[in-house]
Amino acid sequence: MKKSYDVVIVGAGIMGLNTAFQLKRRSPSLKIALLEKAAHLGAGSSGMSSAILRSYYSLKPMCAFAKEGINLYRHWKDYVRIEEPRARFVPFTGSVWSWGQHKTREAVEEDLQRLKSVGIEAHLTDRQGLLSEWPALSACGEVFDAMGTVEHTCKDSDLFVVEKGTGYFDPTSALDDLRDACVREGVEIHMNTTPNDVHSAGGKVQGLAVQGVDVSSPVVINCAGPWCNKVNQMVGIELPFTLVPTRIPVLYRTMPELISVDECHLPHMCDMPGGVYFRPHLSTGQLLISTALEEDEKEEVDPDQFNSALDPHYRTKLLNAMHHRLPKLGQTTTNQVTGMSGMYTMCKEDVHPIIGQTKLKGYYVANGFSGHGFKCAPSVGSILAQKITGIKLADDTTIDMEFFSPYRDPH
Repeated sequence: MKKSYDVVIVGAGIMGLNTAFQLKRRSPSLKIALLEKAAHLGAGSSGMSSAILRSYYSLKPMCAFAKEGINLYRHWKDYVRIEEPRARFVPFTGSVWSWGQHKTREAVEEDLQRLKSVGIEAHLTDRQGLLSEWPALSACGEVFDAMGTVEHTCKDSDLFVVEKGTGYFDPTSALDDLRDACVREGVEIHMNTTPNDVHSAGGKVQGLAVQGVDVSSPVVINCAGPWCNKVNQMVGIELPFTLVPTRIPVLYRTMPELISVDECHLPHMCDMPGGVYFRPHLSTGQLLISTALEEDEKEEVDPDQFNSALDPHYRTKLLNAMHHRLPKLGQTTTNQVTGMSGMYTMCKEDVHPIIGQTKLKGYYVANGFSGHGFKCAPSVGSILAQKITGIKLADDTTIDMEFFSPYRDPH
């Protein structure tokens, strides 16, 4: 038995679905198959994503790349062409960065100019400005040891970055919308399906062996998330970047006094002195809290044997950091807290993704997003679809794919 496609994409997460859809947007006749190892969508990194949509990055191309992806989330109904989509852009009251001692004022002002240079609305604010808009917050800028081994005395900072126009998405609803859009356009999505091998000859990809079926395709795209290395091993290529499936702690704290469907009194915040980030989740009245520390991104895992529970010490660490930043909040009770561990793929050399064609012609990768992939996914699909079809659309990303090359020097 043999099947033939123009493009086969391994992985039906947010990257794979966006890529298939972006290909179909510009070339409807393409015969495309998506292969997903799980029985349902969202079983990997995409379904566990905090799905924060913001554009503050250390490099200008990444700021623009994220902004272009977020633009499509903001116009989701028009993008997926579904009259009543399940997912919608939920705006934050703002996104705040507290750098404390991690950055000088000069460095923060350079960040601000970078954001503005690509059209991102952002400004600096001081203690008074922060607390007038979000009085529940602390303005402390001192490093806080969330495990309590170092004594802490709060000292307020007068340097905060506020990015406007940010928000979040429900990741599973986004996957469902994209699945429906892809199926409507004729994409075949095969669940419970993994390749056994990737075939090549003469320096070109030829197709795949998929559970006893010989699948012919001149283009194969690795969007397998934490399973990306297994696909690369089938191909037999070595890339100069180390891609590591990594376990990440996530905590949810019920907070109806500050967060509800009708109003929200908290921003999304990256709290570097406390080592955490958090965002409100309006529909459940919860605050999602996770780590912002490199030291907490070192637990390498086998994605097929992944413990999704939250470790007790991370529960303590995240709650302590939250209470430091929200000092007026009442003491947390057991029934107010749930937790889990998510998983994403770290690119160890520079934490930026690798996107593009490999030295094997027709074999593309879109991997190693280091926790930043969800917001960029429509742009990832765009940049791959432009390269494969040669067709550009009005809302496409303008970033040169060479920035993400699998063979670049680390940024």
